[in-house]
Parts: sequence; C-alpha cells; structure tokens
Amino acid sequence: GQAIVGDFDGRAFTAQHDEEMWLDYGADNYGAVTWDGVPAADGRRIMIGWMSSWRYAREMPTYPWRGNMTIPRELRLVTGERGYELLSAPVSELELLRAKTIEIDRARADSDDLQQMFSRLPPELLDIDLAFRWPAGESRSFGLRFTNGEGEKAAVVVYTDAGKLVVDRTTVGQRIPNPKFAERFEAPLRQLDGKVTLRIIKDTASLEVFGDDGRAVVSANLFYDEPFDAVSIFGSSDVEVSGAVFVLRSIWLNDAHGGETDG
Repeated sequence: GQAIVGDFDGRAFTAQHDEEMWLDYGADNYGAVTWDGVPAADGRRIMIGWMSSWRYAREMPTYPWRGNMTIPRELRLVTGERGYELLSAPVSELELLRAKTIEIDRARADSDDLQQMFSRLPPELLDIDLAFRWPAGESRSFGLRFTNGEGEKAAVVVYTDAGKLVVDRTTVGQRIPNPKFAERFEAPLRQLDGKVTLRIIKDTASLEVFGDDGRAVVSANLFYDEPFDAVSIFGSSDVEVSGAVFVLRSIWLNDAHGGETDG
C-alpha cells in the first residue's frame, strides 16, 4: 500500500511528492483498510492490514492457522522536512496488554547490564520502544536479534550511513528453503542527526517494526523451524539506548502460555 499526500480542489488532485511513500516496506501488510465510523470525540484514523502476501499465502507453513492481521495502527499527518509526512504507530490500546515494564535509562548498547537484561527477556510477546543516540555525523549500525538453537535469526538493524532500516529473515525457516520466505526488507530513513527511534512489536511468529517515529514501517511474518528462545541487542559503546521494554500478555483466554485477559 502506498500513500500519496497532496491537494484536492474538488476536481483535480496535485501530489506533493514525486517519490513513492509506502505505508509498509515489509511483505506482510496487504489490502490495509481504515475504520469508518470512529467517533468524532476519538478522531483517530485507524488502519489494519492482512498480514500475508499473495506470493506465498497458499503456501504458508503454519498450522493450525493460516493468515493473521497486523496490529491496528493510528495514522497521522505531520509537517516534516519534505512537507506533510504520514506516520503510523500501534494503537494506544496495545498498552493494556503490558504485563511488565523494564526501563532503560541512557545505557551503552554494548554494556554488560543491558546485554544481560535482554538475555533474560521472554522473546515471544514483546513491545520494545527505544531511542538510540550516537555521535552526529558518524556511521553506526545497531539493532536487535531474535534467535533460537537451530541457528535461525531475525534481525532488526539500523544502518546510519546508508540511512535505512533493515528487517532480515533470510535465515529463518531453512527446513523449507523457499526464496519467497527468505527475504530482507529495507525501509529508507530520513536524514538522521545522531538519533532515531525504534519500536518493535514481537509476536509469536511476526515482527512489526516502526522506525523513526513511524515513518519507516516493516511488517514480516516469521516462518521459523523452532520458536525463538533468545533476544539480544547490539551496537558500539558510543551508541546510547533509552526507553523501555514491555512484556505483553496474550489476548487469548487461558492460552497454552498461561495468558489471561479481562474479556
């Protein structure tokens, strides 16, 4: 799905930008729609997408389900460096599922304390909301990895020199070595001045990544051979990390992982 921002005078539409503006740079956000009838007192424009792709929808190596939806997202127009920009972020209602909060206050990306904190996280249901800072004008790469004992890895990486956010699932699901599944997705980042935000919603078998306050979004299902059992953060000593990590409850009543909801 693409967004085109511009002016409409009742007869003709004039686009503001020449380049494409994708709502999502991943493979798994198809046919997104927005809700009608949201109360005026609420005022949000909320979107949800089908989290799959017609390239492999009929071949998804999942059981007993096939097909899922993205997290509902709030869309906002803001004034940016190129005029109006479209931002998206998970709806605030997702915060109701937060069962545990771990605050991070200006930690070095390679510090032992931060590494140990991430190593203790349950990697299945997470809402990771972080801000990264590094020396302005310098090139750095940093991010997070989700891994398992089979050697599978799903990585979320920011490359500041290239100005891009990358979600890499190329080593995931190699027992079914289908090139349709083994992909690497790139989303452009605006000119960064030594800081960027990164929010990652890690579900059982998917990643939804919102970079640079929701300007760069990547949605990707994870067709792993074995569930991920570890999460780690990486970066150099002059990359500073702040924010929080939230462990989420399942939405399913009395599910296999002991999650419960209030209905």
